[in-house]
Amino acid sequence: MNIAHYEMLQELGIEIDKPPSEINGPWQESYLEFGETYIPKEAGANRRPHLYNRTTRFMYCFTQLAGQSGHVPGEIVAKVSEYFNIPYTLEQLVSQRLIKCYYVYKRAANLEYDTKTIWNITRKFLKQEKLGLYYNRIPYILSQLGVPNTPLGIKYDLIMNDFKLMSDKFDPLILGVKYFPDLRYVALRLMQLHGIEIPYEIPLLNTRRILKKSAVKFDLLYATIQ
Repeated sequence: MNIAHYEMLQELGIEIDKPPSEINGPWQESYLEFGETYIPKEAGANRRPHLYNRTTRFMYCFTQLAGQSGHVPGEIVAKVSEYFNIPYTLEQLVSQRLIKCYYVYKRAANLEYDTKTIWNITRKFLKQEKLGLYYNRIPYILSQLGVPNTPLGIKYDLIMNDFKLMSDKFDPLILGVKYFPDLRYVALRLMQLHGIEIPYEIPLLNTRRILKKSAVKFDLLYATIQ
């Protein structure tokens, strides 16, 4: 996998732990960008193109980071619950119809957490368990452990509107960049700009090189809609 493919995965909201030189597997294929469809260059007769809608991808990434979407299987939430030494998750209480216990849980068994480290601690556990697919769904997992979600209200529409404008304005030739900024980075920056308070720190990105490039791309693109 080369740097260009790595950046494309970042744009899709797929977080990669290892540098491109260490990644093996199907993502090593080269891709042609055709509108909003990515097609493997040497696609065989049985290979279906990967349909990619940037706005839909962003909506999923954005709402997952706010804890408003992105269900995680109960057994995974239970693993994290055990890791934090919490006896029950909210899902377990509801499934057992222990509704009265819910209020006791909220009062007495809330997860005590450091707002600066809770995200990275949870991410580290998911990485250890090879559950990287759920990185952006950490807010849902934490909500099941008693940590508040991020309220969006009317700002959901404002952020989605900003994103659609940015997406429409994106022109690689004019901006001098090949790929759209990382979607997670865009979501978190727009949440900051709209004054949305996340109850704990979420790193904009976990790769410094990609973080720097995403910041430059975002600033260039956001300036076009002001």
